[in-house]
Amino acid sequence: MTSMSDWFTRGWTLQELLAPPSVVFCTRDWEIIGTKERLILEISAATQIPPHYVLSPTTHDGGQNGWQYDHTASVAENMNWASRRRTTRAEDSVYCLLGLFGVSMPLLYGEGAQNAFGRLQLEILSKSDDETIFAWTAPATAGRRSSMLAPSPAAFGHYLPLRDLTGNLTVHDFEERAPYAITNKGLRFSATAKRAVKSAGALLPEGTFAVPLNCYYRASGRRYIILLLSLSEVGGTQIRIRPDAGPEDLDELMRACQWEDVGLMEFYVR
Repeated sequence: MTSMSDWFTRGWTLQELLAPPSVVFCTRDWEIIGTKERLILEISAATQIPPHYVLSPTTHDGGQNGWQYDHTASVAENMNWASRRRTTRAEDSVYCLLGLFGVSMPLLYGEGAQNAFGRLQLEILSKSDDETIFAWTAPATAGRRSSMLAPSPAAFGHYLPLRDLTGNLTVHDFEERAPYAITNKGLRFSATAKRAVKSAGALLPEGTFAVPLNCYYRASGRRYIILLLSLSEVGGTQIRIRPDAGPEDLDELMRACQWEDVGLMEFYVR
């Protein structure tokens, strides 16, 4: 019954589902269907949100902010839930997520959804060290090069928690990070890395950096890896390459190259 309703595909209703401690569902004639507690299995199937997050406790600050969602899910999980939702105005696909992440920023209608989503990600980075924000996969049509920031919530749509709950990305501090910073050279990001010194075929350019993030898949224990390439030999900036590669593709790419450890590196990613 719930899966047939457009309410479960609209952007603004995501926080309406998660934030209040109690939600009552009614028909258009105001006949009560049930509460989110009673309908939890149907709601979870319709939204692809695990039941424990739908029923997660919330708090009320007693002021204008109202009910606040308990932010226990990772950034990638929250983005994944939003990736299948739609809004009438393009920018609202981003603005409807502000409460979900507990951030605020000016609403600039006309800036376009991609610009708005870039600003949202920078706001999240300014207050969170959750590196699942970088664990996205671009559609094949988006090209093979990109920045550290995802182009839209749809880039997190590959990550389906209900399909394999044990395969979720989990945040873990494998190594200490310097604070992120936005500079004239790009997003400053420090991490230990490996560099490709020999590549089989044209799968990856020599000099590609493999950078493991501070998050991993619970099912396999493998860390999420992104690939960066310098734009120049000395003092240059980097770009992210092969954002279209999923975990299996990355395994193939890693096996196709010989790698050397280069230790802690400071990257400036455009």
